Amino acid sequence: RDRTDETPVSPFALGRAYELLLTPKNRRKTGAHLTPEDVARNLVAMMPSPALGDTVLDPAVGGAAFLIAAADQLVGAGASPAAVLGQLFGVDIDPGAVAVAEAALTLWGLDNGVGAQRLPNIGQADGLLEALPRASRVVGNPPFLNQLRSSSAHTARRRSALREKWGELVGTYTDDAWLVLAAGLDALERDGM
Repeated sequence: RDRTDETPVSPFALGRAYELLLTPKNRRKTGAHLTPEDVARNLVAMMPSPALGDTVLDPAVGGAAFLIAAADQLVGAGASPAAVLGQLFGVDIDPGAVAVAEAALTLWGLDNGVGAQRLPNIGQADGLLEALPRASRVVGNPPFLNQLRSSSAHTARRRSALREKWGELVGTYTDDAWLVLAAGLDALERDGM
């Protein structure tokens, strides 16, 4: 069947659909508020133009909005879409979000003439407690976990693990957004952005 008369599915739409499938309680508990396409594109556009071989990391990948925007930016700079897929790194604590990110990036690849392939640089991990891959560019939207609300506050065990890893950066009310910033800076290659 000829697809030229069909409306293509935006890879950005997958993240939004996943967010809508989560109950409000689960969104609050996990801090899952996925980034809209225009916000991701505008923030990535604020970064200096990338070099063709730049790697991009999102330490809380969600629906991969930032990686898709970065992929388009890399292709716009002259990188091949096939190479770009290997330059994108993303982790998320939520296995559902990881599956959505993989699907969104696969759809982006298909839309750019790259056959479906395994994406080994996208995976489930706790970016605040596990080592992140090094990258020349780090971009993302941290989870929103209000430490003053019981529905999103850390357990004593998690707070202890975060303190063990991040030391004095972690206080009683430290939000994960601050720690994602620290983790992103830690993963940034020298002279990266």
